[in-house]
Amino acid sequence: MISSQLRKSLANFLSKNSSLVRESNVSLSAPCCLFSTSRKPVEAPSACEKPLNSDSVAFFKKHGFSDKQLERVVKKRRQLMSADLENTVKPKFKILRDFGFSKFEIAEIITKEPTILCSSFSRRVIPSLRMLKDLFSSHAAIVKALKKSRWFLITDLKMVLLPNIEFLKSRGQSMENIVRLLSFYPSILFFKNEVLRKHVEKLEAMGVDSRSKMFIYCLMASGSLSDEVWKLKLHTFMELGFSETETLTIFKKTPTVFSNSPEKITGVAKAILATNRYTSSDLKANPVSLCCSMENRIKPRLQVLEILEKKKLIKKWPKLRAICYTDEKFHNRFVAGHLEEVGHLYTGLKKKRLGNMES
Repeated sequence: MISSQLRKSLANFLSKNSSLVRESNVSLSAPCCLFSTSRKPVEAPSACEKPLNSDSVAFFKKHGFSDKQLERVVKKRRQLMSADLENTVKPKFKILRDFGFSKFEIAEIITKEPTILCSSFSRRVIPSLRMLKDLFSSHAAIVKALKKSRWFLITDLKMVLLPNIEFLKSRGQSMENIVRLLSFYPSILFFKNEVLRKHVEKLEAMGVDSRSKMFIYCLMASGSLSDEVWKLKLHTFMELGFSETETLTIFKKTPTVFSNSPEKITGVAKAILATNRYTSSDLKANPVSLCCSMENRIKPRLQVLEILEKKKLIKKWPKLRAICYTDEKFHNRFVAGHLEEVGHLYTGLKKKRLGNMES
């Protein structure tokens, strides 16, 4: 929670009931900035003590920052509100606009990582934005990436990102796949090069082809797991009756399964096997079923099939992959023709989902 002192300062300005002290001649390169490398003691008020500059707050508000976003910026980097507005803050906003960002996109990006405004634009931010324009096919893709990871604009991409990209290319990955990795799980490419190499070598030792399209998805899954958690996931599958070889086959086929908790994997597997209509062989053939939501898919769909079977409206249960159909496809195949018998299950589920969205 933001401190009462910060909240009071911000609220006073936003309600226009106070005259805040204007700080002048304070730039982001001054010693009070948290990113100063100076070791000399600085006799100045701490960042938490500096009053908010009313002109700075007004500028952020004018450029699309909501009250909530402004509060977050103040909480993370209060000194931005006492920086040199004309010579430090405004020029940086102009550069971002010149790169095609709308004021609302700028507000989102800076709220996520206010440190951007403390970085050198000439040495860090501008070169990074130029590189991102070369990597991504559209402005929308760049915005999405910046919302995903704060590292793009505060890291030296030539020193960190490029070596990792070149390494993956040397292992047979196309730029298309690498950009997809950047879009969905960019933190992987901000690993230290030796750490990334370890993950890649681990996957190759498992038999994952580093030239395949599935490789980046396996990398996304394994890159988020420590050795301890990886062993726990293997143990979970083995407790369900899978051999280590079968578990690795599932991983190579559907790596997203390993992003789920052991509790979810076990719960979904047991619910499916408890029907006595599916076996572990079915799970091995359709591991994506283990990614399905227990409440929104597994339980209601198994109930639908049980009722249809009981009322002799189906001769036999469909293959397990039917559990993973889209809502529309499952509804059309198993519900639409039997609304009187099972329609209430889907009606109740829709109401529950709408309730969750509104709350």
